[in-house]
Amino acid sequence: MRKTMRKAFILALLLVSFFVVSCDQQQSFLINPHQGSEGVTIEFLPDMPPAAVYEGAFYLGLKLTNKGASEIKREQGFLSLALETDYLGFSAEDVQVDDQHAAFDSAERAKFNLIGKTKYDPVGEDTLVTLQLRTKPLDPQLETLTTNILATICYEYETQATANICIDTDPTNMHMTEKVCQMHDTSLTDQGAPIAVTNVQQTLLTGIGGYVQPQFIITVRNAGNGQPLKANTAEQACGSGPFSQQALAVQPKRALDTIKLKDLSFAGFSLANGQFECSPAANDGIFFALENGVGTIKCTLKGGLLKQSQESFLTNLFIVLDYAFTTTASRQVQIKRG
Repeated sequence: MRKTMRKAFILALLLVSFFVVSCDQQQSFLINPHQGSEGVTIEFLPDMPPAAVYEGAFYLGLKLTNKGASEIKREQGFLSLALETDYLGFSAEDVQVDDQHAAFDSAERAKFNLIGKTKYDPVGEDTLVTLQLRTKPLDPQLETLTTNILATICYEYETQATANICIDTDPTNMHMTEKVCQMHDTSLTDQGAPIAVTNVQQTLLTGIGGYVQPQFIITVRNAGNGQPLKANTAEQACGSGPFSQQALAVQPKRALDTIKLKDLSFAGFSLANGQFECSPAANDGIFFALENGVGTIKCTLKGGLLKQSQESFLTNLFIVLDYAFTTTASRQVQIKRG
């Protein structure tokens, strides 16, 4: 009997050890998706189009990959193609897309949706788009001609950043107890998105009635390869008609390089719950502009929320940014007389 119980005990111990080791190994394979400075990338497939073609039809191929940490849902991602229509035209008869991730809604534009990278997937989803183009007859006086093809993506995206901060409720050291931390500025790198939070500066304002108000100045940088736009303008930027570089120029100035602060929170206080005052601000949300790729926004916890008598504490500051982003890839093609 004792021998049987001993065997059962050893077996149970081995099973527990196996599960502990398995969990540790599984944890070691998890990644942090909020790293890197890319969102969706666009690239031409090899030899699609070729560097030179004869008059007639040829194929164009593109690969879209969501290398960031934000998901692009349906009606949030758009691919727009621009041709020099004097020399090239679309052939709608031969279009191939991954129906799960992309679909053309006109000859020049497709919509796409792609999941970003997660703690289990270090890359994110991708999709391929191929279609047939057709050359137009060359001028009788020309033997060759070089033309440009532009492929532009516009998509809605989000940045989630976390900063380790100290809420020092006693900056003048009036409390008799030892502090667990000192207020300090925090530098960050990137968060798996083309727009990155790079720095958080902290100050503490003394309110009335024995309350304090932490204040944060948040610095944001365009770390990606492309142009940020105001949130919910991706579809407008990649319109359903032929796209040109002038399309961005006609955007309202306030839509270019404009970022929305969607939420800011720490220790149960949040912007979403109306507990912060931020500047600059607008009637439709908290927006701020980037100049030369960099911008700042200042947010202060409202008075009457955090008592000065509370001990200093360590916590996380969570920052969520909303915006649209656009990137263009180009390819030259030489057309030869057939």
